[in-house]
Amino acid sequence: MIRYITVAMFVFSQKVVNRSLTGIGVSVRAALDHARSEIGINEPITIESILRTLMRVEVAKTTTFGEYKAVILKVTGTASITVQHEFYFDLNDDLREGFIFR
Repeated sequence: MIRYITVAMFVFSQKVVNRSLTGIGVSVRAALDHARSEIGINEPITIESILRTLMRVEVAKTTTFGEYKAVILKVTGTASITVQHEFYFDLNDDLREGFIFR
C-alpha cells in the first residue's frame, strides 16, 4: 500500500519557505512514522510539495547506530543543484565528530 501525504512544505530561518521538498525532510518524516509503527519496512510514502513536486521515501531496513535504533531509507524524486558548500573540520574542535542532545 502506498501512503500519499499531500502538500508539505519546509519552513526555516523564521519565515523562509523551501521551494520544494528535501531528502532530509522526507527522511525525517519516514523515520518518525516508522518509530511510531505507522509505516513498515518497504512501505513507501509519497509526499507532495506546495509546488506539486513529489518525493517518495521508504524504510529499506532497520539497524542500530551504537546503542540507538536506526533506519536505512530509500528516497526517490527529482532535484536540482542550486548551491554548493564546502565544510572544513578543525582538528582542535572538540565537537568535530558531532554531538547528541539528550
